[in-house]
Amino acid sequence: MSRPTSIGAWAAALVACALGAGAALAQAPAPAAKPAAANPAANRAARPAAARPTAAKPAALPQKPPLPEGRLWWNDSEVIATLALRDEQRAKMDAIYAREPAPGAGKSRVAFHEALRAGDLERARRELGLWADGESADIRRAGETRLEILAVLDAGQRKLLIEKLPAITSLPWAKRASWAPAPAAKRAAR
Repeated sequence: MSRPTSIGAWAAALVACALGAGAALAQAPAPAAKPAAANPAANRAARPAAARPTAAKPAALPQKPPLPEGRLWWNDSEVIATLALRDEQRAKMDAIYAREPAPGAGKSRVAFHEALRAGDLERARRELGLWADGESADIRRAGETRLEILAVLDAGQRKLLIEKLPAITSLPWAKRASWAPAPAAKRAAR
């Protein structure tokens, strides 16, 4: 082989290799990302400022519509109209309800379970007694508050309450968006 022929053959072989490699690269999956250097600060310093990633801002959570303001049953417009409650009655009921302390048995319940987890049965028995006494006191206080609030109503209003709004006597007295009874169609479907 002469020198120009060998160079031409070599160049042709090189072109064929390059074309074959290019075709293989086009079909091959993208190579995995190179691992970052052990020192992230050095990585950041080595990159130009334009190539540095910026801190992604967390996506804003969708805004929920505000919940309607809750109220106790004697401050619900439909209940006021149904029972013909007077402002002074409602103010007295609010004052009675505001006096009721928060339930106090929670600490004893937690202490009971902590003693059980620790395997201390004697302490668990003591805490169980305190928990039961606290629950009993809370139940009595809540019941007395209900009776005192219902005593603010006159006999006719109490009768209407039981006839038209019977769920109020058994539901927990917490603030709700509405105390109106469910429509008859919904009650029948239950």
